[in-house]
Parts: sequence; structure tokens; C-alpha cells
Amino acid sequence: MNPPKSAQILSFTEVTANNIIGLSSQFLKKVSEASYIALDLEFTGLSDSSPKDMNHRYMAYKKTVETHAMVSMGISIFKQTQECVYSCDNFHFLTLKQGSMTMDVKTGQFLLEHNFSLDRLFLEGVPFWPPSQSYSSPLNELFKGMMRLMAKRSLPLVTHNGLYDILYIYHSFIGTLPKTLAGFLKNFSNQFPSGVYDTKFLVQEQDCEASFLSYVFARFDRLRQKRFVSTTPDKPYFEVNVQDPLEPENNKRKAEGEEAGKEPAVKKQRGLDNKGSYCKQFAERGYCEFGHGTKSIYHNIETILDHQLGPSLCPVPVMEEVVKVKEGLTGGAHSSHYDAYMTAFAYCYLTHTMKQEDLEKCKNKLNIGGIDIPLTFPAPTLGRQIIPKDIQTTKEEIIKNVNAEKIFENVNLEKNVENKNKE
Repeated sequence: MNPPKSAQILSFTEVTANNIIGLSSQFLKKVSEASYIALDLEFTGLSDSSPKDMNHRYMAYKKTVETHAMVSMGISIFKQTQECVYSCDNFHFLTLKQGSMTMDVKTGQFLLEHNFSLDRLFLEGVPFWPPSQSYSSPLNELFKGMMRLMAKRSLPLVTHNGLYDILYIYHSFIGTLPKTLAGFLKNFSNQFPSGVYDTKFLVQEQDCEASFLSYVFARFDRLRQKRFVSTTPDKPYFEVNVQDPLEPENNKRKAEGEEAGKEPAVKKQRGLDNKGSYCKQFAERGYCEFGHGTKSIYHNIETILDHQLGPSLCPVPVMEEVVKVKEGLTGGAHSSHYDAYMTAFAYCYLTHTMKQEDLEKCKNKLNIGGIDIPLTFPAPTLGRQIIPKDIQTTKEEIIKNVNAEKIFENVNLEKNVENKNKE
């Protein structure tokens, strides 16, 4: 096994309207060989209401999801290649909901602060319609193909604090959100019969110092590195090899480097530890109220972990050396592809450190902010999978049947008809 190195390596395949046709088959082939899949979304709004009663909260979230939209979807595919060795392929889908959508001001500001390009969203985003409408799209068919393969191969879905993610996924690809929470839980469970894991809930069950994603990822990476020389059967060292971006079939992709952003000046320095090296509130919660910028040196996870765990054995590489993305595309933490990757890595670590029976007890349980009891999905109803109805279909046939080029032609025809009707 290779000497340890930092897992903070950012490599991903960008999927847009310009290349989805050339990437669809390769993407589904990766899914068909996966051990598990992690997902993260960026979207245009959150509900401003979070009632304690979960039934009421579901109705508030449902109302928000139906009027807003996902704008990017990150998918991280982990495949076990040896006993403690994994390969990882990361995908970033730029997604453009057709018709009208609402964007909250705070959400828009958050996206822009993290380098999300609204220009690219509207010019290059993959068009899709919610299934409640009569149109089809390459993205809808691709996601259905992924669901069929996941059901066929018993692949779990992994999220981090993922209630909003799965609500947006359901609304965007599966159907109209059910009128009741119970109906939603039952239907979603039938779509993903192999279950869902929430790494935030898993981490909280481990009594970790903090449970926000970037901290969890960096901490688990440090602990993994330390096991290289002191590995045990209960706490083994494992290796993750992040793969290079895929080349679209018959379409050579040119990658451009993205310059690292400059550290903004910090006007306020309240809330720091005794040595003034990091923000104590951020170390506990993942955010602070002291006015430190989103890229502040006081919010550096590595500095926090240096204080808690000691210096890293494998320093994190400079980001411009490992990030290869198009100009204007989100990179780093709080981009959907990187959050999906961090989630998948965290789950990988937990599968190597938790007992299998303890991990199984956490299956189908989601963390809910402000509520001590997790949201629990019921067991799937046998034979009630709405989307993966062709379970007997081979994975090769599933991949072949997702013909993105043909669907794209239909999308263009539907758009032309729609424009004529408006005239």
C-alpha cells in the first residue's frame, strides 16, 4: 500500500448541457461498478420555518422545494478495489430547472460567495423538468438509470444532513411530493430500497467534537493517516484514489486551472481561542457570528485540528496544484461535488471504524436540526419500487437504454413547441 497522503484532493468531472451526451454511458458504468454513492445538492432556497412538529416541518419544507430549484448536483462514486483500497469518481452536474423558480437573497449571496457562477448556470446548465410536468430530459433519464442500477446492485445512498437534498431529489426526479410526511417517507424508501445513511447522524452517534462536514472530513482524514503505522483489525488504514476527470466520448475536454482566491481582510477578531489562532465558535458549529469572512484564516479546519490532534503527518497540498476546473465553476468546500466527496469519504471511514451492527442500526435515519429524535424511513415495500421497476434488466441494458442524445432531441422539440404556443 502506498505511503499516506492527504485525501483533500479535488478532481471531478463536470457535466453540463454541452457534454452530458458524451458522459452518460461512462457515468452509468461507474455507478454499475460502485460500492456506494454519496450525493449533495446546491439549491436556491431554504424554508424560513422549522416547526418542532416534524409533520408541520415537512409541509413547510415541501412548499419551499416546490417553488425553488436545485442548481447543482454532486455525486461521488466509491468503488472498493482491494480490501482497504477504494477508487473514487466525482461528478458535478450543473442543473437548470425549466420554467420559473425562486431564489432567496441569502442563498444567492451564499452561492456567489463560494464562486458559483449564475452565468454558467443559465448558459450551460443541463435542462430538466420536474416529473410532475409532461416533459422528459436527459438528466431525468440519467438519474432514473442510476436509481435502477442502485436498486439492482443494493447500493446505499449516503448524504450529510441530507433532508433537503432528498426532498429536492424527489421533487426533481421522482414525482410530486406527497401530501403527508408518512407518504413521502414510504415512497422514498421504495425508490432507494437499499437504504440511506446520514453521516451527520452517524458522527453524532460517535460523540465527535463537531459534526459539520468540512470538520468531519478533515478530522477523519487525519485519524486515517495516523493509522498507517499503527493499523489494527478494528481500526485499519485505508486508501482512496481519486480518479482524473472523464473525457466525453468523441469530445475532447479541455481543463483550465483556477487561481486560488485571496484571503479577505478580517475586520473583527472576536471569538478566538487563547492563542488567537482560530475561531472557537466555528470549531464547534461550522459558522460564527463574529464577522469573520467565509475564507478567514480563523476558520481554517487544519489549524483547528492542529490544536486538537497535533500537527498533520501529511500536510494538505496547495489547492491550485490539485484543482483543475473551468473558470467560474465552484471549487472547494460548499460546492456540491466536493461536499459529496467529503460525505463519501466520511462514510468510508465510518465503515472501517464502526461495528457492522451499529452501522446497520443507523440506516434510514436522518439528522433533523433542533429535534433530538432522527427522522426514520420505513422498510421498503416489496415490489413497490416506482422507478426501478425493471430490476431484472441487466446493468448493460440499463446503461444502453439511457439514450441522452435522443432525449436531447426531444427536449429541443418540446421547447420549440412551447415557444410556438407562447407566440
